[in-house]
Amino acid sequence: MRIRTDRWLQEIYRTMNFRFFDGRLQLPAIRVTFASAKEMGKCDGMFVRSKGEIKIHKDFAKHESMCVITLLHEMCHLAIHENGYMGADPTDDHYMLFYNEIARLWRLGAYETILIIPLILTLLLFKGIC
Repeated sequence: MRIRTDRWLQEIYRTMNFRFFDGRLQLPAIRVTFASAKEMGKCDGMFVRSKGEIKIHKDFAKHESMCVITLLHEMCHLAIHENGYMGADPTDDHYMLFYNEIARLWRLGAYETILIIPLILTLLLFKGIC
């Protein structure tokens, strides 16, 4: 099992930015890193507006798919923030525009290779086909 690094995470951010956000998200101003359980609390990932950071729980460094899914989630928060929308409820960042952004990524196929291919391979391996 390969453990991913902050450098790898930053490169995935850059790739996803150009592929699914037309390169409009901040580069290289946004810092993308793995963070300790203490820093993350109960969160898998977080976009820290005040610091211009996206943090992913360090336990996900062992799970590429979870890293990418969580990173895309946080990039949706960033995209909405960069468009100037702050949300009606300051205690909840999961509002209609956020879900619309997730749906946009789904329609673009962002989750297909992350979720579908590993699932198919797992099923094939489980059945002894591969």
